[in-house]
Amino acid sequence: MSAILAVVAAAVAITVLRDPDTASGDPSVPQALPASSSFTSVSVSGAAIPVGGPLVIAFGDAGRISMTAGCNRHMGGAALHTGSAHGTEPITRLQVGALASTMMACPPPRAGADAWLAHFTGQPLVWHLDAAALTLTAPATADTPETVVVLARDHP
Repeated sequence: MSAILAVVAAAVAITVLRDPDTASGDPSVPQALPASSSFTSVSVSGAAIPVGGPLVIAFGDAGRISMTAGCNRHMGGAALHTGSAHGTEPITRLQVGALASTMMACPPPRAGADAWLAHFTGQPLVWHLDAAALTLTAPATADTPETVVVLARDHP
């Protein structure tokens, strides 16, 4: 009986101590976005942001996201999902939902920032977050090369 209790206690301890982003063990379960955090781009490779942006992303509560690439502010919902093909490492992706935006009339070439942002977030982005930076990667399309944006964490 004590052996069974020890096994159950160990299983509970392992479950409690696991990373909360992967605690369910089900890669299809959405992970938590870093609420109350914001990030600003420090480098972009691939399709450049018009006039250099920068891309600024802020995460609010309950899966809310706010972004600008130098013209209008876009707001909406977002979620993280982790999945993998058989035999490959899991990949976490950021899926941005429908966005509302401010309607400033930015002059060219800054006016292209909104189209860049819509194209960049129009497909799931590969997500990598560490203590210092967030890296988002958009896969290549027929129109654009793979685009990698590295964003530094903003500090209040």
